[in-house]
Amino acid sequence: MKQFRWILVCTLLTTLSVAGNVGLNSSVRVADGEVREDGVSAVNGKITIGDGATVGGNCQTVNGSITVGKDSNVKDLETVNGGVDVGAGTVVEGDVAAVNGHVAMESGARAHGVGTVNGGIELTGAEVARDVTTVNGDIELRDGTTVGGDIIVQDRGKHSDKRKRPLRIVLEGGSVVEGNIIVEEKDDNVEVHLEDGSRVNGRIEGAKVIEG
Repeated sequence: MKQFRWILVCTLLTTLSVAGNVGLNSSVRVADGEVREDGVSAVNGKITIGDGATVGGNCQTVNGSITVGKDSNVKDLETVNGGVDVGAGTVVEGDVAAVNGHVAMESGARAHGVGTVNGGIELTGAEVARDVTTVNGDIELRDGTTVGGDIIVQDRGKHSDKRKRPLRIVLEGGSVVEGNIIVEEKDDNVEVHLEDGSRVNGRIEGAKVIEG
């Protein structure tokens, strides 16, 4: 997910137009322990996946949140206007992405990549195999979270105003970033807080480092 872009919106709309399990103006629920071979989609509605469920395709919505219970197995989780919450022990065999909303993952949850545009990212005892990306959201890694790739704050574009407050990337509880922390926009206002023995094994570019 190194290049997480606004194209997600167009991709979702195109996919939803041909998807089979679609709730146009209603929410979609996958029950505890239920197995679905295909993905689930909604336009104006939330997606709720219970505990111990399996969804063989992507879960996508435009205007709604996505909530996945504990110990489930899913593919990509993508929303435009809404947050994504991933329960403990759940495996996301793809990316977790939101445009205007947060991403949260609980203890033991795993994903390939995580990204937002305008929303915070909170990872608690979770594992991300590749990159974590954002444009305007704070990032918090807690309780031994590991990121196998980079954390990237993407360029907001040449017409963006200076941030009114610092964008904060916080690592605590022994969390580890195996790669780099990269701020793509020159002279951006970004702080990296390293607490409780947390570390970045690569380099930190374009951010102020504060060690607690």
